[in-house]
Amino acid sequence: MSLPQVHDLYDLKDFNTDVVLQSHSHKNPTTAKACGMPVNWTQFPQFGRWGVTVLRVHVDIYRLGLGFASIPHIEPDPMWDPAAHLRMVENQDEIRGSSALLVLKSLLN
Repeated sequence: MSLPQVHDLYDLKDFNTDVVLQSHSHKNPTTAKACGMPVNWTQFPQFGRWGVTVLRVHVDIYRLGLGFASIPHIEPDPMWDPAAHLRMVENQDEIRGSSALLVLKSLLN
């Protein structure tokens, strides 16, 4: 896929593709979407580490060969809980791996 096609894929699924506030560490395109609260994802008890808050899946998009790779992580949504989000950033406590990938896939289906 080209970068415009990647943009359209996420845009059609209601991800934030216009403005995503980032730390200086993000050097590539990103997108994000609220994905519910920990109680919506009981199969992933680690999502409750931030307490009762709205979570988002935040996707870093990297160039991979001739295409792109979407690398997701789960974190408190700064729009709903900026304090929890800042604590997560300070502690580098986002959730990566298979659970984040499953959430991303469910939001893209």
